[in-house]
Amino acid sequence: MTPSAHLHPYAAYASSPSPVPTNPPSSSKSPLVVVGSVNADLVVRLNRLPKKGETVSTVDNSSMQFYPGGKGANQAVAAANLGHPTQFVGQVGQDVYAPLLRDALRSRNIDTSMIHTIPSCSSGIAFIMVQPDGENSIVIVGGANTSEEWQITDDVTTAI
Repeated sequence: MTPSAHLHPYAAYASSPSPVPTNPPSSSKSPLVVVGSVNADLVVRLNRLPKKGETVSTVDNSSMQFYPGGKGANQAVAAANLGHPTQFVGQVGQDVYAPLLRDALRSRNIDTSMIHTIPSCSSGIAFIMVQPDGENSIVIVGGANTSEEWQITDDVTTAI
């Protein structure tokens, strides 16, 4: 786990592989198909949450950290970490986060061919504020995850 990954509430993407013994994905197994959200999690460490109308700085002027996340994407990573062939069905926007999110899933050997791009909106984003005691507050921008343009195409129906 990276030094800062412990701050992230969903550390499934830690740079080192899962400590659970894994088997390489087997082509003889049917893939697990996960349909769900994928987010760019933007994490900042704060001494405390701001009060109404107040601006606060991060702890020691630390930088913001980016982590790929989202409930569905995290489930896909967990399955892939256990060595199960996994496909992910979801949507991203047409923005700077979309290739990062796809690459993060691919780096875990997840089939991303069924992630659709919705050009009219951003990818899902979670703004996560973490206090020293680990308490956090999260603001979600649904973006492509909540777009009315969700499409369950024939390839997705066949996979499911």
